[in-house]
Amino acid sequence: MDENNYLEDYEVNQETLALCPHFHPEYQTKVLETSGVYYVKGKPLDLLKRNCKQFGASLRGRQEWAAYVMNKSYKLPILVQEHHNLLAFPTHSPRHTACTWIFVNQFPDIKTAAQKQKSLVQFPNGTELTVDVSYPSLNRQMQQGFACLGYFLGRRFRFFRPE
Repeated sequence: MDENNYLEDYEVNQETLALCPHFHPEYQTKVLETSGVYYVKGKPLDLLKRNCKQFGASLRGRQEWAAYVMNKSYKLPILVQEHHNLLAFPTHSPRHTACTWIFVNQFPDIKTAAQKQKSLVQFPNGTELTVDVSYPSLNRQMQQGFACLGYFLGRRFRFFRPE
C-alpha cells in the first residue's frame, strides 16, 4: 500500500463516499473517495466528531437536529458539513464496531448482495462496498438520509428566497 494513503486526520469533502471501520491498531478508518482509498487514525465516529467540530457544530448537536427532523432517536443521519450538503447515514448503531457511514450526496445505489442479509452499495464512479446489513434496512437508512438532506435544503432555500 502507498504510504501516502495513510493519514493522521481526514477532512470530509465532496469526494467522500464512505467511512468504514478498518480493524488495524492505529489506522481504524478506511475512507472511500471517488479518487481512491485512505486509511486514517481513529475510528469512523471519532472522525465524524472532529469533522462536525471543524465545520462549526458538535456531533451531539447534529444528532439532536436529526432526531428533531426525523422524530426518532437511533441510527440518525448526520449533516457533517452544510456548505457542500455533506450528509452521512450509518449502517448500524454508531457505536457498533461494524458501523459504516455512507454519504448520500454521492447518490449511491443499494442492491441485495449475493450473500444473505448483506447489501451492495454501488457509487456512480464504480466503487462498490458490501455491508453486513439487509437491503430493506439499509435502503430505509438511505431514504431517511435523503429526507434529512431534503429538509435541510428546503429550509435553506426558503430562508434565502426573496419575498
